[in-house]
Amino acid sequence: MEKGDYSAEFRLTVQVYIYLYEFYSLFNTGNFKSAQELQQQNEEPIFKKISLLELNLQLQLYLSLVILHIGLKDLKEARKNMKKILSSGKSLYIFPTYRIARLVNLILQAELGNYDYFENEIKSIKRSSSFETKQYITEKLLFKFVQSYPLPKSKQYRNKLWSYYQQNIQKIEEDKYERPLLKTFDFCAWIKSKLTDNPFDIIIKEQNEKIII
Repeated sequence: MEKGDYSAEFRLTVQVYIYLYEFYSLFNTGNFKSAQELQQQNEEPIFKKISLLELNLQLQLYLSLVILHIGLKDLKEARKNMKKILSSGKSLYIFPTYRIARLVNLILQAELGNYDYFENEIKSIKRSSSFETKQYITEKLLFKFVQSYPLPKSKQYRNKLWSYYQQNIQKIEEDKYERPLLKTFDFCAWIKSKLTDNPFDIIIKEQNEKIII
C-alpha cells in the first residue's frame, strides 16, 4: 500500500476494511476498552473523512460506533450516532447492514426507556424484510424480548424469563444460518446479560473462548 501508486480514495477504503476487521475482532471477544482505543486512534485517519466514503461503509462505521457505545454503556453517544444512520432517509435501506442497525436500535430504545417505539418499528421491520428468503429466528426472539421492557426488578422473575429464552438462544447459537447476524452484534449475549445480571463483555468473552475450544 505504501509503495503502490493508489488513489487516496482507495487507500481510505482499505483502511476502513482493516479497521472494521480489527474492531470486531476486539469487540466480539469482549475487549471493549481496546476497541474504544482503536476507534480513537482512527478518529483522524478514518472517521474525520467518513463523508468521502461510499454509503455502505459510512453505515458500517456509524453502526460500529453505536455498538461500541452500547457496550460501554454510553447511551447518549450511541443515540447520537444512531441518529446519523436513521436521518439518512431511504438511501441506506438497500444495504443488509441497515437491517441490523434497526435491530440494534430496538435495544438502544429499550435501554433509553422509549417503550412506545417498539410496536410500529417492529411492524415496519417485518414489512421491510417480508421479501427476504431468510427470516432470522434471532429477530423474532429480539422482538419479543424488547417488548418485555421494562424488565422486572425481581431477580427470581428474571431467572424465569431467562429459562424461557435460554433454550431458544441455544438453538440460535447452534444454527449456522443465524451466526452471521450475531457477528455484528451478539443479540443473544445481550439478552443473557440483561436477564442474568452478568456483564455483557464477560459473556461475549466466555462464549468466544468456548468457540475456540
